[in-house]
Amino acid sequence: MTRKVEKVPDAGWVFPGELAGTRVALHPLRAGDRALFESLYGDPRVMAQVGAPLAAARRVRAFDSALADSADAQGSRRLWRIQVVEGGDAGGLLGLSRGDHGMEVGALLLASAQGRGLATDAIAVLARAVFASPGVDRLWARHRTDHPAAAALMRTLGFRPGPLPADGTGWTAWFLDRPAYPG
Repeated sequence: MTRKVEKVPDAGWVFPGELAGTRVALHPLRAGDRALFESLYGDPRVMAQVGAPLAAARRVRAFDSALADSADAQGSRRLWRIQVVEGGDAGGLLGLSRGDHGMEVGALLLASAQGRGLATDAIAVLARAVFASPGVDRLWARHRTDHPAAAALMRTLGFRPGPLPADGTGWTAWFLDRPAYPG
């Protein structure tokens, strides 16, 4: 089966800013989020389904790049700090990136925040905001093939499995089209 490649959002499309859900509030990445970023990308438990944890120097460079990108609402990507509404603790990061195949969404949660519905709420809030304005017709996500929790998350949100846009042995791709989103 061949999947239609989504038109990349035009340069006028703007990433959403602050967002609020039932369980989480999403805040665009800021300088004060460095420790959260570095703890997520340096934690082998969190990175187990993503890739190798980043070394300290690489985490610093990656954060600086993500912070600069997130400051530009029309840039290539934005990251948000996922803040748990009850208690106010940081739960992780949510990202949205422009690419040749549409907008890719992804989440990294602290081990203590996993299994609590936070990623479900965060991605749902972001999807509603993205689809509320014209310019994006599809979101997509990917995860390691052997990650049943991520597959369950995608199904819960209404994403449908599909072929990866590029060679992705060991990965599963999911797509959420604007008309299919129950929002």
